[in-house]
Amino acid sequence: MSLILAGVCLVWGEVSLGHSFRVALPESVQPLVTHGIYRFTRNPLALSVDLLALGVLLLAPSWLALTSLALNVLAYERKIRIEEAYLRDAHGAAYAAYCQRPGRYLPRSFRRQRLAE
Repeated sequence: MSLILAGVCLVWGEVSLGHSFRVALPESVQPLVTHGIYRFTRNPLALSVDLLALGVLLLAPSWLALTSLALNVLAYERKIRIEEAYLRDAHGAAYAAYCQRPGRYLPRSFRRQRLAE
C-alpha cells in the first residue's frame, strides 16, 4: 500500500510543479506552487520517496532497508529546511501564509485527528 501511495504522491507532485520542477534551487524566483497535491502537503516528493523506502522495508525487512529509510528521512529533512529558507526569502508573506495551510509532510487534518485521539 505504501508503494502505491508513494507512486501517486510522486507523480502528482511532479505534475503539480510543472515547469517549476527543479533538482537544485532555481537561479530566478519561480511562482509559489500551492495547487494540486501541494494543497495537502508542502513536500509530496520527499514524502513519496520516504514512503517508497518504508515500503521496501516492509516488503524486505533488513538493516540495509532500515538504514536507507533513515538516511532518506534525514537527507530530505535537511534539503527541505534549505528549500524552506529559500522560499521564505523569495516569497515572504505569501509563503508564510501558505505554510499555515498544508503540513510539511502530512495534511494538517490528519495531524489534528491524530492529536484528538
